[in-house]
Amino acid sequence: MLVLEKSNISSSYLCTARLDSLKRVDLIVKAFLSMPDKKLIVTSGGPELDRLKRLARDASNVIFADWVGERGAREERAQQFEAKIYY
Repeated sequence: MLVLEKSNISSSYLCTARLDSLKRVDLIVKAFLSMPDKKLIVTSGGPELDRLKRLARDASNVIFADWVGERGAREERAQQFEAKIYY
């Protein structure tokens, strides 16, 4: 389970898109690889998970977390981030 301190959340970006090739989350991950001062948190899963983890393996600013549960809780948590990336 991923736990972030409140001070770190406001400078983080949240991606909840399913990790499927059609969603092109690889482009989001690649963008954050070129912005090491920005943090991306991916809270989903799918068939592309392993490939995306390998892509970001050397990046300390790209974090893969478990699925976020119930829709209401997911939306409440998302309000704390700088930006949300939905697909």
